[in-house]
Amino acid sequence: VYELEKDGEWQSKKQKYFYLLKESVRRFSPQSIFNGAYYLLNERIFQGKEWEDGAKEANRLLKKEFRKSEEPFFGFVNYVEAHDPYTPPREIAEQFLDEYSYAEAMEIAKDTNLVDNMREDKNEQSKVLENLYNAEIKYLDKKISKLIEDIESETDRETIFIITSDHGENFDEGENLWGHYGKITESLIH
Repeated sequence: VYELEKDGEWQSKKQKYFYLLKESVRRFSPQSIFNGAYYLLNERIFQGKEWEDGAKEANRLLKKEFRKSEEPFFGFVNYVEAHDPYTPPREIAEQFLDEYSYAEAMEIAKDTNLVDNMREDKNEQSKVLENLYNAEIKYLDKKISKLIEDIESETDRETIFIITSDHGENFDEGENLWGHYGKITESLIH
């Protein structure tokens, strides 16, 4: 599927989703059909929404569970804010946006596909996406720091925080790599 997308086989998202639905039915993959339907509904329901504070809610739930537990506690949080589409909160995004307003940057984030940028030289849209990505990372840094601070201030129990990442993103001018496709690069592993 990635190769078809990279080579420009689809002229629209509708054409791409129809192909994926057809292949899921042909291969009898109910989970893929369900995942695709969920993705499309979610995309339609939240279309135009500038930003949602999922990290704040995840931290709230984690702290709630931590407070309830007297026993050793394991919590796992997978923050997704630093994934495409990049929609950081306005006050942080504006620290990274030079010539664009927040509204203009959100339009670019909504309308630009990182895979499409693999076919082009680096352009202004790509720079805006990179800046929004950096704003997402700054936002998550603040949220994770606040979580650690709050938990450490509420307990004298030994607490260990392990922070890792699934991947970085390519914004590589030299090799025209975007997103986390292509090959393993320093941008992806650091």
